[in-house]
Amino acid sequence: GLLWLAADQALVSLNPVTEEFTAYAGVDEERRLAALWHDAGGRLWVGGAAGLYQYDPAAQRLVLYPQSHARINDLWQDQSGHLWISTHGDGLYRFDPQSNQIVQHEEHHTNDPASLSDNRVTALWQDRSGLLWIGSDSAGLNRVAPRSELFTNFQHKPDAANTLANNRVTAITGSGDTTLWVGTEGVLNLVDLPLGLVTPYTTPVAAAQAAEGTKRTNTIYSLYPDRCGSLWLGLNDNQVLRFAPQTAQFTSYPLPEPPQPRLPGPPSEVVGFHEDKDGKIWVVVNLGGLYRIDPASAAVTRVDLPAAPMDKALPPPPDGGKRPTG
Repeated sequence: GLLWLAADQALVSLNPVTEEFTAYAGVDEERRLAALWHDAGGRLWVGGAAGLYQYDPAAQRLVLYPQSHARINDLWQDQSGHLWISTHGDGLYRFDPQSNQIVQHEEHHTNDPASLSDNRVTALWQDRSGLLWIGSDSAGLNRVAPRSELFTNFQHKPDAANTLANNRVTAITGSGDTTLWVGTEGVLNLVDLPLGLVTPYTTPVAAAQAAEGTKRTNTIYSLYPDRCGSLWLGLNDNQVLRFAPQTAQFTSYPLPEPPQPRLPGPPSEVVGFHEDKDGKIWVVVNLGGLYRIDPASAAVTRVDLPAAPMDKALPPPPDGGKRPTG
């Protein structure tokens, strides 16, 4: 199938076999397309700074839903078909694609410990039991059951074991029925769901920074489990790591520099992965391009893009969604 990517204000599709790109018309009022979700019905949903869009294949353009004007960080379609929308400052929404209506809006309430812990929601993941896991910018990890309004919050506690390494959750994914992976800045947290145990693994750059006493700037922005059981990490400064859970070892895959100097803008972040049918790993870097990694040979290839600069994007797997469920 096609890989869909966000190129600044517009969409781009890539045929990974022929490496041919198709660019689609942009949206004038949009500044930043940030999240993609390909649902089981074949519809492509896109979250941006101006709100929620659906791609219209007949007109080959994005259609903005007027009910959503919040800046969107992430999208997740639950098992009932509803689309959860995480925003930067406006909490969490649940959207019903059948009625085209927002059916739930959750925000943080200071005096309610069962409310969402932070209105800046960074990442979403639903496990196989149906529980939705919600990352926040400064108040840890939340968990909520579908159709519920009662949230359970998990935060870092300096004097307690089995807590997150810190409260800034930047990425979430899962593998199998029992494992949740949570990125908190430069630390990968393994959460054993049945036992409630948390095991932290510090990335090499973050560990070096801690040893030197420098301010930590290493941040995990994307997580992706492949079919071989490895976990891929995308970080700032074009860093790609592969983590082997069996050995707890990180392997680095340096990305080649682009042929032309990078345009001024936000720092480069590796924001998306996709594994194709041949086991190759496609890597998306916001404002930095597209790469392909062959894990067998460790070869890294830069894929030339259309003239439009790449912005933050997530390529969905061909079976629907944006990430495999393990």
